[in-house]
Amino acid sequence: MDLKQLQYFVTVADEGSITAGAKKLFITQPPLSMQLKELEEELGCTLFERGPRQISLTEPGKILYKHAKTLLSLSHVTKEEVLTAANPQKGTIRIGMVSSLVCARALCWLAGFAEKYTEIDFEITEGNTYQLLEQLHAGTIHMALIRTPYATERTESVSMARDRMVAVGRKDFFEGCKSIPPRMLADQPLILYRRWEQTVRHAFSAEDLKPHVRILADDSRTVVKAAELGMGIALVPQSATDVLSAEGCEVRSIEGWNWTSSMDIVHTKDGYLPGCANLFLEYLKDLAAQEA
Repeated sequence: MDLKQLQYFVTVADEGSITAGAKKLFITQPPLSMQLKELEEELGCTLFERGPRQISLTEPGKILYKHAKTLLSLSHVTKEEVLTAANPQKGTIRIGMVSSLVCARALCWLAGFAEKYTEIDFEITEGNTYQLLEQLHAGTIHMALIRTPYATERTESVSMARDRMVAVGRKDFFEGCKSIPPRMLADQPLILYRRWEQTVRHAFSAEDLKPHVRILADDSRTVVKAAELGMGIALVPQSATDVLSAEGCEVRSIEGWNWTSSMDIVHTKDGYLPGCANLFLEYLKDLAAQEA
């Protein structure tokens, strides 16, 4: 099993047929079929269920697909980092970001760095905290911009900023209040970002309140959009409100809720960082020191 075979396998899986895979790879169908057959013989299992027009992955095929994608990504990263090791002011920084930070100040941080280092590029991966930490430890991204809380084992971090929880909704939900008490929130349909579901529920429980959670979503942008459409009051970190666009949608502080979330840039303790990623990390440390 070599990288070329894995590339052939992944391409066929993505395209859904050997014919389409061969076209994508600019090779003819017979040698591609032979490579896939050799791969199946080596592994001792069937990787594809072959239908009349399309093929699909078997359970062993799905496992191989997941790991093959990681291996191919690592191969690409390794080649690029070897080529750019001599010049830290060139290269590509692979950074993961949670959805609630992509549209917030994080892009401003990237823009400031990009203006200073014009030959350094970015490859941004979006996902939730757990997905990004998994990719970080797999080595497919150099660092990740995530929110607390998260498991800190095997990682080092720089706290970039702190963010408080706020309520977002149409004006009529707030009845002219400059801030909103939890008891009033408990009487309204709520839209929660799943990342903080348990934290929010515990906050209500501490005051003997039972909230009505109308919508629970995995992406903060979905939560804010639902609030814009008048479906309820969203409870999100304040920086997530940067995506607000609808007129009549307002932000309120929550009385007595003083807990905050930290926006951290994390990387593995023992992982390799190319020169360009180290430059970016130092840039962020300087920014964090200025804002402290």
